[in-house]
Amino acid sequence: MKNERIIWIDWAKTFLIALVCVGHFSPPEIQKLLIWGFHMPAFFFISGYLYKRHNAWQTVKSFVIPVAFYSLIIFCVHIIKDIIRKGYWDYMLDFGHPWYRMFGQFFVRIHDNPYGDISVIGMWFVIALMVCRLLSGDIKLFSFVLRYRYVSLIFLLIWLTIEPIIWDYIPIKDVKLYYGIYALPFFIIGYIVKDLDIRIDSFHPLLILVMVCFYCFITLNHQRFDMLHYRCGPTYLVFFFSALCGSFVLYWTCTKLPRLKIVEVFSIGTLFILFLHMELDFFLLPVFHRLGLTPSTTYLSASLLPWFEMVIEFAIFYYPIKWLNHHFPILLGKMPKK
Repeated sequence: MKNERIIWIDWAKTFLIALVCVGHFSPPEIQKLLIWGFHMPAFFFISGYLYKRHNAWQTVKSFVIPVAFYSLIIFCVHIIKDIIRKGYWDYMLDFGHPWYRMFGQFFVRIHDNPYGDISVIGMWFVIALMVCRLLSGDIKLFSFVLRYRYVSLIFLLIWLTIEPIIWDYIPIKDVKLYYGIYALPFFIIGYIVKDLDIRIDSFHPLLILVMVCFYCFITLNHQRFDMLHYRCGPTYLVFFFSALCGSFVLYWTCTKLPRLKIVEVFSIGTLFILFLHMELDFFLLPVFHRLGLTPSTTYLSASLLPWFEMVIEFAIFYYPIKWLNHHFPILLGKMPKK
């Protein structure tokens, strides 16, 4: 069927957004290293694998509308936080410096922000994904990127590997659209895998074992990989192949899992979870404190608590995602129909 869901992708997206939550809930450092080394690149790979050309305006609309919606929710939560922490809402600060507090984060990295910002978690990912789509052909001028995908991939890998060697700092990195350049190689490789009809489920278990070993060795022996801050270990090339290994291990595992409706819901709602998981965390942590679950006094409890919180959040998010998908799918980033 034309619109039949791909089971392993639903599982992969669900696992990946779960890892995003766990990674933000302060797990032990070794868990952070293993999560951050591949989880966002794996999302871009999937986006490239599923890519179909759309009109550029449709693409922009499918990103801008959800961002505006979730930004409004986050701003409301910010007001509640202000009232709880200070006893009042400091609206003069929020509205007095809107560029620093709210709008600047959508366009540029503001290094010296004297006022603090009302952070929209996941914004950089949405910007990068939108840029990947626009540069892959949603803007017809750039359709050559996928038409000559192997040349584009090699050029990007060379550029991103030598760029920090040539320049310690280039101003273009402060423009958030540049995130898309860092993500584009993963997007392109996903498109190539789909184009070549490579069967991930047919990978030999020994190859998967080699990938596991390579990924763990690279990830645990270098500084934390972090696309948000352009941290790529020794070189971007090492980061690229390491992240691909981690991603393929996850995908291969997901090909062995059965279809589940609950997994489809969470796969559809990854954008919803991405934007709101830290806002819900603000309300859940005091409950955990009351139950004596924090602070974690042992390594075991510190390791398990972020996963427990993730499960609780998923349970809370399940029905809102189903409702939005039925009534307002655009708020989940679903591409508007032509």
